[in-house]
Amino acid sequence: MDGLRAGRAPIERYPRESRRKLSARLCEVWQWWQTNCALRDMVCRGLLLLLEHVGQITLPPVSYVRHNPLSKPALPQPVLIETTSIEGALCNLQPLELEPVRRTAQDTRAMGPKPCTCGRTGGITI
Repeated sequence: MDGLRAGRAPIERYPRESRRKLSARLCEVWQWWQTNCALRDMVCRGLLLLLEHVGQITLPPVSYVRHNPLSKPALPQPVLIETTSIEGALCNLQPLELEPVRRTAQDTRAMGPKPCTCGRTGGITI
């Protein structure tokens, strides 16, 4: 349980720090980085909450509840879809061309994590 001892040390050493700062310190101690070089801060906070729940650690009290505008996103505008019916056999509609755009430059949705360019290696990978 060296990891658990290492986890308790910042909590004992910095008892007045926020849970967010403590989780960031722990991520650095454990070398817990995402592939895009960001700390695995949210995963660490979840782990800290679990450890507190089972009685392994005592976290400082919640110091501030942050407003998250993404928790209540605005509804997107409705997409206008062409509804004119096309009648006839599929073979008469040739040539048809279907182009997948998911996960391409044409995809306008979030593309997921970007590859790490900071050169960090090692640490725990989830």
